[in-house]
Amino acid sequence: MRALPYWTAIAVAGGAGACGKGAPPDRTESPVEAQIRHSLGAQLASVGAEVQAVICTPPRCSATLVGGGELTLTTAAGAGGAVDWSLDGMVIAASPLEAYVRDQLADLGVTAAVSCGVRARLAHVGDRIDCAIGAPIGGAAWATVRDPAGAITVEIALGDDAARVRTTEVDSAALERMSLALDRDGDDDSDDGPDDGDGGVEPVDGDGGVQDAGGDRPSGDAGLRDARGGPP
Repeated sequence: MRALPYWTAIAVAGGAGACGKGAPPDRTESPVEAQIRHSLGAQLASVGAEVQAVICTPPRCSATLVGGGELTLTTAAGAGGAVDWSLDGMVIAASPLEAYVRDQLADLGVTAAVSCGVRARLAHVGDRIDCAIGAPIGGAAWATVRDPAGAITVEIALGDDAARVRTTEVDSAALERMSLALDRDGDDDSDDGPDDGDGGVEPVDGDGGVQDAGGDRPSGDAGLRDARGGPP
């Protein structure tokens, strides 16, 4: 895995333009919706995103994108009766992000397709964008927005197993239970009572057949040979 800086945010602002598909067939597009669709669509076209339709319930509007995704925005009265609008966050484009991840994979000697989902999305600082790395290597990449200007760090996990480990949530409660259980087991082992010094072995009387530290031969008929190998 690696963390790398990158910029994918694009500047989008209210203004004139001409692009997009228009309102759904079951409704009539208002002049404000058409203005936003044209302007927003022209600016997103440079990163491969296309506006499907804009639907407004002032002061809120929603722009749906071709192929999936939605951008929300807010409108306000402008000078001379015009309508100003602004998006509810920075726009992160998928195409340059995918290109960057492919470049990093090439540096690692890997050639694979990369998909970061919808062509454009709104994001805020701290948001994470998931990207999939295709065959033959598999894996995933995660882009995290680091500041309001759109600085992004990208982390790459090569292989599906590495990606799965990276995304598997740790069950903190289960770990805590295991830790407490181990602590209890340790306490039980230490509560077996004081050691009387004999290691749990029954005392042996003087004729146990074992040679003592003084080297005396064992008494009795224990049947043990001494160091000379003769009979006891």
